[in-house]
Parts: sequence; C-alpha cells; structure tokens
Amino acid sequence: MDLKYFLEDLFNRKVDLVTIDALRPQLKDDILQEVIYQSILIKEK
Repeated sequence: MDLKYFLEDLFNRKVDLVTIDALRPQLKDDILQEVIYQSILIKEK
C-alpha cells in the first residue's frame, strides 16, 4: 500500500494498482483502453 499512497501523493489523484491478470475478463479490454501509463524519474538524495 505504500506504493499506492506514494503515487497518489506524487500525481495528486487516486490510483488503482492491479496486475493485468487480476482484471476480470469481462472488464479487462475496457479497463486497458483507459489506462494511462506514466514514467517518473526520482532523483536520489
């Protein structure tokens, strides 16, 4: 859950974290069409 909260703070919005295999087959295609992939660079201190 730490990753979820970290990402929500970083993007200032709610996020859902699931594996693709965890998606219900009936919803999988619709969900994957709405996915927004992000890449982030975090500088180490």
